[in-house]
Amino acid sequence: MDILIRAGRIAAIGARREIEARSPGTASVVPLDGRWVCPGLMNAHAHACLDAGPDPEAVLRGENRTQTVVRSARRLEAALQAGVTTIRDVGGPDDIDIELAGMIAAGEIAGPRMLASGRVVTMTGGHGWWIGRQADGPDAVRQATRQNLRAGAHAIKLMATGGMMTAGRQAGQPQLTIEEMAAAVDEAHKREVPVAAHAESRVGVL
Repeated sequence: MDILIRAGRIAAIGARREIEARSPGTASVVPLDGRWVCPGLMNAHAHACLDAGPDPEAVLRGENRTQTVVRSARRLEAALQAGVTTIRDVGGPDDIDIELAGMIAAGEIAGPRMLASGRVVTMTGGHGWWIGRQADGPDAVRQATRQNLRAGAHAIKLMATGGMMTAGRQAGQPQLTIEEMAAAVDEAHKREVPVAAHAESRVGVL
């Protein structure tokens, strides 16, 4: 079974004679005997700014901006090399993920196609406050959502509950209120931008 790739996309799959008939004498042949081909993988929940160690918050908060940008870019390139061709980044400091997504789209750095959320929207002192916009009340959350949209976010990330990585906050404890999240969703959907929520408990989901 052969695969014909044209302009970076799969144009046909079939027996060698069928592929050659569709591209007579013009195709380069790349032998992949003993190997397999699969579609690009999608990672729907990632934070390029975080490492995989036991305390990624401490590592991130100990970095300067340049270190965070460079290390995030390296992680994104590694993800691409591992077969991830689309990634949704659901929160990073200082809109770094939005900047990196733009650089990938422009071909300036290597990485998966990236949907970036920018800074998470969280209550004051809430989960992920160190990579977020802190906002209290529906109007403030709406404003934070607008700021993320202005920055170029492809999605909005809300912190519905606490999480394990933020000291002093109980994972699963409700944080943003239903009214606050409704304001964010209303604002994002005006721009046809999807919304994701961090929710570690049944009450956070419902």
